[in-house]
Amino acid sequence: GLLDRVDSYIFTGALAYSFVRMGVPLFGL
Repeated sequence: GLLDRVDSYIFTGALAYSFVRMGVPLFGL
């Protein structure tokens, strides 16, 4: 349903955010 979709987006967004936060210092961006 819609709520499952929103939960999925929130989880994916948090995962991407964590990846970016760890990746930026690593690549020097």
